[in-house]
Amino acid sequence: MTEHTPTPWMTQPCGELLPNDVMIIADCGKNSDGIQAISTVARALSIRQTPEVTAANAAFIVTAVNCHEMLVKTLEGIAEFSSGDDATLGALSRLASIRNTALNVLAHVSTLPNPGEAK
Repeated sequence: MTEHTPTPWMTQPCGELLPNDVMIIADCGKNSDGIQAISTVARALSIRQTPEVTAANAAFIVTAVNCHEMLVKTLEGIAEFSSGDDATLGALSRLASIRNTALNVLAHVSTLPNPGEAK
């Protein structure tokens, strides 16, 4: 399977030529400034989408992508914990690890702009 572009991803306005569109980018070191465009979230003129909604959609995609790996690890930990012997010290240690990962995900998400708030 082909690997996706490494995270973290970020958003950036497309610029003067496409002022209402937003690029999704990552710093991959693949060119002189390191930035690689991943995708463009274009304003959907057919549904009269505002530039603010376009930016919110791009931010939502970036938030989901950047949290995906941590969320999968948390779910794997929950699955492992629930299949083990809950009475063992190892299970309590795994639960503490799952809790820490979940707190890290929540802290990461809380520092990002709220993609549901189009300004």
